[in-house]
Amino acid sequence: MTPETRKLSVDLANAYRTLATTGVFGYPPSQNMYQLEYSCLAEESAIVICNQQAPLNPVRNLSSIPIAAAFELWWGNHDFGAFVNSTAVYDPTFDYTLFSQMVAGYAVGIGCTDTCYGEKSVFCSFLQCTAMSDFGMIYEVGSGPCMADDDCITFPDSTCNQENGLCVKKPNTPLCPPGVYPNV
Repeated sequence: MTPETRKLSVDLANAYRTLATTGVFGYPPSQNMYQLEYSCLAEESAIVICNQQAPLNPVRNLSSIPIAAAFELWWGNHDFGAFVNSTAVYDPTFDYTLFSQMVAGYAVGIGCTDTCYGEKSVFCSFLQCTAMSDFGMIYEVGSGPCMADDDCITFPDSTCNQENGLCVKKPNTPLCPPGVYPNV
């Protein structure tokens, strides 16, 4: 990954998350969704995980930019089954894991690799305190993008990026409570 592709992965992920805050594909709008920062820890995890999973084979024409094509594929993954119901819960009977990770409300970091199996292939890992559990909340259903700092309550002293409607975690704020370790 180059600095440019790292930046592109963050920019794309946050653009899709902004769309998700408004409610897409008939799913409910979110609230308290956080803007992603690039995470070297998540990148290291992506490198390990991508080499343990079967590659995805896109079924339609995607962007010629590999990282953008991967995000298009993951965003389109919502078509493979019911994503969330009116309470935004994760139903393990449908295969939409990549899409649900993109819109996981408590994710605050992303790390990607552009080489899997020794070949050009993109895989990203998301940094959040807890993994999604079966029938657990993917994101908080709410009124949509944040409008003020008071809308951002998951982490202390968070602010609202009014340009993209995503909450911003204050740097150096712990991701998890003491004794709980991040899920990547």
